[in-house]
Amino acid sequence: MGPRGGPGTVFAASFVAALNGAGLGGHVAVVTDGELSGLNHGLVVGQVMPEAADGGPLAGLQDGDTISIDLDARRVDVHPVRNGAPVRAAGDAAERGWLGQYAELVGPIQGGAVLRRPAH
Repeated sequence: MGPRGGPGTVFAASFVAALNGAGLGGHVAVVTDGELSGLNHGLVVGQVMPEAADGGPLAGLQDGDTISIDLDARRVDVHPVRNGAPVRAAGDAAERGWLGQYAELVGPIQGGAVLRRPAH
């Protein structure tokens, strides 16, 4: 949900609002590389970097993996459980067309997610 994978800085707060509307806000933690608003409720960690489309820590998550969140240390750790299952590679952005061009040229969110000039 980050700038490359979104495309754009996808607003993940709508997912958090849906969880809260379903009464799950106090039971489910949300960890995303997307953008969040200041109106979140519950345990929400946003703008994880590098984003999954760049091979960040959320890219290879699979069912059964765990994530630990230490609020005091301001730390999030991923604990993969493989059991012989292949590790999923980071999702590839669209390779052709304007989405591929966008994914190639957009910078990370901490730099403003601005487009760089293409190399000629």
